[in-house]
Amino acid sequence: MTQAKVITFEGIDGSGKTSTISGVKETLEEKGKKVLVLREPGTTVMGESIRDLIKSDTVRHMSTDLMLFMAARNDMVKQVLSPAVGLYDYILIDRYTDSTLAYQGYGLGLDIDMIRTMQRYITKDVRIERTIFLDVSLEEASNRRNDRAETTDKYEDDEFLKRVYDGYMELIKLEPDRFLVVKNEDLDSTVKQVVNDILRVGKKQVTRRTVERHAGETMTMRAVVSRPGRTQEDQPTLMLKEVKKKGGRRIMADHLWVPYTRELVMAGTLVPGDMIEFTATATAYKKKYRGQEVDEYGLSDVKDVVVLKQVPIPKESQEELSRNDLSYIYSVTQEDLYNELLSRYVRFISAMVYKYFKGDV
Repeated sequence: MTQAKVITFEGIDGSGKTSTISGVKETLEEKGKKVLVLREPGTTVMGESIRDLIKSDTVRHMSTDLMLFMAARNDMVKQVLSPAVGLYDYILIDRYTDSTLAYQGYGLGLDIDMIRTMQRYITKDVRIERTIFLDVSLEEASNRRNDRAETTDKYEDDEFLKRVYDGYMELIKLEPDRFLVVKNEDLDSTVKQVVNDILRVGKKQVTRRTVERHAGETMTMRAVVSRPGRTQEDQPTLMLKEVKKKGGRRIMADHLWVPYTRELVMAGTLVPGDMIEFTATATAYKKKYRGQEVDEYGLSDVKDVVVLKQVPIPKESQEELSRNDLSYIYSVTQEDLYNELLSRYVRFISAMVYKYFKGDV
């Protein structure tokens, strides 16, 4: 049975979520897709009642709002979202878990770990495929709110929204692959960009299943370097994109993470855009995603690495970043020291990529 792709929309008040979601829904339906739109808080009778209460002037402690948001989410997830996953192609949600982290966590200063724990319990059966962050300036958002001629509530204070915006930026840094950041300056352009991205995400899942079909097979492959990263256990990794079998035209995976092996170290400094050839084994595994185990697949035992093409190092970075021979790391046989040197190097390269390559190419 086809599972709906859950797409969440985030942004500060006045960022244009409602108009964008309406346009995205209409465009997807014109393409023959079944689309359901939900909103938080709201969607259910209880959720809408909680929404009215939150927007009211009723005096209450700020942590009470957190509990109200959680209650509304629990009712929506259990009664509508989870049952609908098998009935639609796309489910678009106007605010979801990131809003609670940004507003109640970063905005009000409530304990973020506590919020994450509560949210995992409620949303453990639902996987977010993509989060669209609509990026507008605080001034523009304020003008849009004023144009709506609605009464300003406590969550629309400019100083508060600055903390919320900064919180969103932190969340995006933590999960850059989940977020699409869109400068929402023109509605038609925004809708087009979002729809194209959503459809591309769908195609990505199809291509990544190709890797699953090759599980256990060792292949010679080519890929473009995207950026370094780290596992939850703090082990260095490397994201590769446009992964293909050597000589093949079809992209097997839009992107995959691989362990940063000694053979990758021997290839020297790798930056976004470099093309490499290598052998690897397609491997199925389980990973934790928002508190639940999901099936995933990737590449292991990466070796025989050859650099086929190198992109120019940006001129403005050349005092800090250059192509280096990393044999001083590779040659270390003491495993603890090797891991420490590699970790330091990957942290340095990650910072350079973020600074000079804007996170990826």
